[in-house]
Amino acid sequence: MLKCKHLMLLTTLLCLLFIPQAMAATEGDYTYSVVNEGAKITAYSGEFGATLEIPATLGGYPVTQIGE
Repeated sequence: MLKCKHLMLLTTLLCLLFIPQAMAATEGDYTYSVVNEGAKITAYSGEFGATLEIPATLGGYPVTQIGE
C-alpha cells in the first residue's frame, strides 16, 4: 500500500513538471505572459494615441500573441 502511494505521488509530481507554466511580467507599459517561448501581451497601461506600436520582443521573448 505504501509503495502504491509513493508511486502515485511520484507520478503526480512528474506530471506537474510538464504542465506549461505561464509567467506574468511587465515591461514598460505592457503586461505579458510567456507562453511556449513567446510573449503574449495581456494588458497595456499607457496612453492610447493615434499610433500604438507593438514591440517585437518583451523580456527577450518574441511577441507572438495579443489577447487576454
